[in-house]
Amino acid sequence: MRKTRSDEAPPAAIPPRPDSDSIHFDYLEMLDFEIPTKGLQQRSIDSRNRIIGVASKAFMGKGYAGVSTHEISAEAGVTQGLITYHFKSKDGLWQAAMDQVFGEFRNSLAERIRVDRRAKRTPLAG
Repeated sequence: MRKTRSDEAPPAAIPPRPDSDSIHFDYLEMLDFEIPTKGLQQRSIDSRNRIIGVASKAFMGKGYAGVSTHEISAEAGVTQGLITYHFKSKDGLWQAAMDQVFGEFRNSLAERIRVDRRAKRTPLAG
């Protein structure tokens, strides 16, 4: 066991990250080693969207009971752990997939209504 003297300074606090573009590991400071994080958030968003796209098609084609998260992860090219990370469960994935499907339907319907209203307001040439 290491004995400490009363005049020793307490250990220094871990300094904050230098910026939001990199993670700086204190124990690797002697190597001046940084891991870039630019693009990680976008890759996460892309993976999530890819999973939702695959799941939407699978659920619409086979139904909820006819699809497994294993099939979805294989088709999306991700691990099942990533599905759990983003959606917590198959139910969460189903909800996200249905939100996308109904959101696209709502947006499509709204656009058709806008086009129809514009057509009714435009006088016929003649």
